[in-house]
Amino acid sequence: MNKNKCILVLSALLLASCAGGTTSSTNNNTSEDPTTSETPTSPDVSSNEPTTSDEPTTSEEPGSSEVVEDTEGALILKFGGNDEYTIVNNADNTEADVSYTSIKSLTYHNITANLGYTFDGVTKFGLSFENTGTTTINIRMDVISSAYSSDKGGHAINSAASATGDLVYGKTDTEWGGSFFTLEGGKKGACKVEVLSGYAPESVLLMLDSFGGSDTDLRTGSVKINGYKAYNGTVTPVKEADTKEVNIGHWSLNSSKFKRAEGTEYTQLTYTGLPKNGYRYAGIVDSGKFGDVDAYPYVTLTLKNNSDHDSLFRVDLNAKKDDKAYLNASSTSSTGQETTTDLVYGGSSITVASGAVAKITINYTGSLGFIGVMVDNQYPGDETTINGDISLGNVLLFAKE
Repeated sequence: MNKNKCILVLSALLLASCAGGTTSSTNNNTSEDPTTSETPTSPDVSSNEPTTSDEPTTSEEPGSSEVVEDTEGALILKFGGNDEYTIVNNADNTEADVSYTSIKSLTYHNITANLGYTFDGVTKFGLSFENTGTTTINIRMDVISSAYSSDKGGHAINSAASATGDLVYGKTDTEWGGSFFTLEGGKKGACKVEVLSGYAPESVLLMLDSFGGSDTDLRTGSVKINGYKAYNGTVTPVKEADTKEVNIGHWSLNSSKFKRAEGTEYTQLTYTGLPKNGYRYAGIVDSGKFGDVDAYPYVTLTLKNNSDHDSLFRVDLNAKKDDKAYLNASSTSSTGQETTTDLVYGGSSITVASGAVAKITINYTGSLGFIGVMVDNQYPGDETTINGDISLGNVLLFAKE
């Protein structure tokens, strides 16, 4: 081999070696989403079913080399919740100040806002948070659709999430539900929660410091929530419609434990020796009383407690009697009582003081065909009995809260 050919061969080998070295020096560091130490469970506050110890699975953020900008639209939301949280919505329902003292961990207390819109092609929902307190708060956000049910029975359609600013994203739980964030005292940040397609988003649920940790932990905090947004697709407000009052007459009885005293405005029921763990309906009414009400997704009931003790009412909305696919999405009370809605095991609950009258409004999704009211017998494991006297009023259905 002549001298020139040797030089060419050596040069080619040297170039190949340099190229291989460059390839092997590629940065192999990867970043993972931080996880939280809490093991989330069902958003149910008043669950009547035992929970399991199964660990939740989390969804990882999809990687993409192409950044696509989200288009956004502002939403109007009115948050409500139970007495553990003090909630002040501004006049335009574009911002809410929420504060709490001594929230106990593992109680899963929450606040909710109905999504009074129809969504076409919307892929994400966003909120902004400002921690106006001094300690770190833990936030869980669920986007709820009653049409969806996970393996654990939850209705959160979260599939992934992200955070900006000082808000720290932890994980998204695709079994029990929820996307988890933390925010230090005095800091601000925003989140986007991606949702599964094919399910109509109905409400946003937030847990603030009521999950994770130990059941002996007590937490205090305050947060400003605003920047309510939907991303991509189109957003249409629910069309206003006239209020429809349905005079159902007298409620039907569903148990021999209840006796009816006929009235005009109310159906009065008395009970003696009612097992507190019986889960019997005091009064029921089916679609034969109110017909087609699909245009009216809100139901208001008037409940009166004539007893000498406080009474716990539970209202179930179903497509038909004995159907366990409860339609309840959220609840509020215009008379000031705390309400809770169980998104896993069903029902909206309200405690009414002795001698008081309460009005509970329930937002539901689906085709309503049955309403059932329980009272004082929703206590699992309590084998004692109770006596009482209540009255159930007519049903009012309307299009928008």
